[in-house]
Amino acid sequence: MMVTCICGNDLPLHPGGGRQKHYCSDRCRQQAKRDRDNPKRDVSPILNQIITGDSRDLAKDIPDSSIDLVFCDPPYLRENIDAGIYAWLAREACRVLKPGGFCLANCGTYWLSHAIGQMSQHLTFFWEYRILFRGGAGIHYERRTRPGSTPVLAFTKGKSRGQNPPYRLVLDVYQGSGADKSFHKWGQDAYSVQYYLDCLSRPGDVIWDPFTGGGTVPYVCKTLGRNFIAFEIDAATADIARRRLEIVQPRLMPESMIQAGLEIA
Repeated sequence: MMVTCICGNDLPLHPGGGRQKHYCSDRCRQQAKRDRDNPKRDVSPILNQIITGDSRDLAKDIPDSSIDLVFCDPPYLRENIDAGIYAWLAREACRVLKPGGFCLANCGTYWLSHAIGQMSQHLTFFWEYRILFRGGAGIHYERRTRPGSTPVLAFTKGKSRGQNPPYRLVLDVYQGSGADKSFHKWGQDAYSVQYYLDCLSRPGDVIWDPFTGGGTVPYVCKTLGRNFIAFEIDAATADIARRRLEIVQPRLMPESMIQAGLEIA
């Protein structure tokens, strides 16, 4: 049996059964250490695509520490909560996020404590933002309550106190334009997604949405000049999201000029 160095050279077996040599030179040994310390994080094969399939399987193709921000709206029916969907999300986010990266996840108020408990096992709680509804909302008959907002849970990879704050000041409560059901029955409005991506990411960042639905997050990413990785389990819904992307026009004005105009105003 022959041992091979990382450069492809064959290495002779140790004749006395002692410590086996694994590298043919100090240069190869140093390169191997650099590879261990800085693993390859190439996401280009799946970048800026809406891929059909189960996120639990597809997420395995995302390299560790390669994502700048996770933004998603997980399905939060009782069976999803019982199956630990937020625990899975946080566990994968902890793996794929760069240090200090944010994971934002929508959640129904009824399941808020469950979602926070599950995500806190793997990530650090940062804030609970709220998107106000515009117009009517359904009634939660069991609690005799009409919700008026949607929680957006923000967690970070690593410590959050004083480290890696948002790029812009984030409003605790944001007035959304109302849910958009044009592309999916549980669709969210693009303006709210755009607001949080503006505050928590920069142009060129990679955004992962494991439950893309009608494609709101990829739609906003393309508009803002962000890269995205999007998964959708339903083939018909994924096709709708792809067609939606075909008509997206990126911003004509650079973001730096838009921000400068806002500061002057």
